[in-house]
Amino acid sequence: MRPITPIYRLRQDYRLEAQADGASALSAWNDSIRHQSLQNACAVNMIDWHPIEAQSGMVEGPATLSISLFLKGRGRFSVQGGAAVDLADRSLLLFHSRRLARGHNSIEAGHRLLGVDFRFEPGALERMGLIDQDRIGGIDLPKDTPLLLRLPLSVELTKIAQETVNCTLRGLAREVYLGAKALEVLAYVISRQDHPTDAGHEFALRDRLLIRLASEIIATRFDEPWTISRLARETGLNERKLKRGFRALLGITVHGYLERARIEAAAGMLAAGNTTVTDTAIAVGYANPSHFAKVFFRRKGMQPNLWQRRYGR
Repeated sequence: MRPITPIYRLRQDYRLEAQADGASALSAWNDSIRHQSLQNACAVNMIDWHPIEAQSGMVEGPATLSISLFLKGRGRFSVQGGAAVDLADRSLLLFHSRRLARGHNSIEAGHRLLGVDFRFEPGALERMGLIDQDRIGGIDLPKDTPLLLRLPLSVELTKIAQETVNCTLRGLAREVYLGAKALEVLAYVISRQDHPTDAGHEFALRDRLLIRLASEIIATRFDEPWTISRLARETGLNERKLKRGFRALLGITVHGYLERARIEAAAGMLAAGNTTVTDTAIAVGYANPSHFAKVFFRRKGMQPNLWQRRYGR
């Protein structure tokens, strides 16, 4: 039997509610949130979560402009069929939608999720007179589809995230302080107007295409013994540019991308129920089943044999 994909609704206070049969409220997630409503239809949500098991599900939320600064975390996000965005340490996720939107979120087990999310309701920015409703920081805001981008977290924004998460003020002083941080973050994003609109702008078109080719090679030939040098030779990129390109364009290292591709393939094979754990390990490129089990546990939050019993058909 295939596992039921949970569906959750994201409330205004950044907590989740179950919306479908088989979904349970993420009490651990909800307990990790500190929410602060601000003036001008803004809000700040601080997250400090230690997921023991991997979490995955469909999440729907209201129209908003969201600027999320993650100091730590591992996961993957997508919205309404758009390209998936990888979450890594020191990431900025920019989300914008003019209406209710739904996406798929997954959080890896064993990695602390630490960060702060600044939210601006529709019309809030226009009322502040800070931004044109169709563009922010050189980035076009689509009218009919949601937008989700991953950008590098600068030193300045890292400092703001740390100061926000560590704020100990109370009452009105806290609201004023966090309101100032929200505007400061917004100012940094708007200031990107004259800067690159994505993390891969520094790479020439040929290099971006070759980095994408490298990711496709790994995704389809993950069972092969890939190394940085071999992948560089295969694509014609030098090793330094290959490593930098994966981090900038995909938000993950080459090794991490390969590991994830292998474990996702293994999870699917085990769920199909027609292979052993040892055979699965070998099939996805791990000669040592014990090492495979350790990596699988780190990625999925459970041993591969338990995964097969729980999700096998």
